[in-house]
Amino acid sequence: MKRPGLLLLLQLGALVAGVLSAAPQFRDIQISDVTARGSRRAGQITGLREMPIRDVSLRNIRISANTGLVLQDAAGIRLSDVHIEARSGPAIKGERVAQIEIDGFRSAAATKGAALLEFTDVADLWIHEARAPAGTGTFLALRGAATRDVVLKQVDLRLARTPVMAGEGATMGAVRLDP
Repeated sequence: MKRPGLLLLLQLGALVAGVLSAAPQFRDIQISDVTARGSRRAGQITGLREMPIRDVSLRNIRISANTGLVLQDAAGIRLSDVHIEARSGPAIKGERVAQIEIDGFRSAAATKGAALLEFTDVADLWIHEARAPAGTGTFLALRGAATRDVVLKQVDLRLARTPVMAGEGATMGAVRLDP
């Protein structure tokens, strides 16, 4: 695919007068075997606080974009064998997300000052079979008091200056590093 503006956009609109039943529900979506170069954004999966997008699986994805993948108000997201090269900001940024599994993630080092992966108010984040590339400042940045149950298993962090950073309400007590 050449120069798409955005590879993936799943987004629920604004909640109108508190009517959730009329809002569409996105769930059980599977996307695989996609390569894109030169996109403005790698993608965006955005639900509503009251109705997150659920159960999205991205498998065997290769994306080179100006900015990375954004996950917001989403749950049950599985990224398997995903390679994202973002020219600015984090490769993956999540806010108010839960039950996120990242398996086999690869990327070039994040741009200066940005973490490779950045999550705010994340619950149940599992990262496994990943590695910090050479030149990585911070591999994983966590923020928000609601951040909990973050597990890194078989993640090679040797080349990261700061493997995991917790701040703005998040604590390192929310993180478990398994060899």
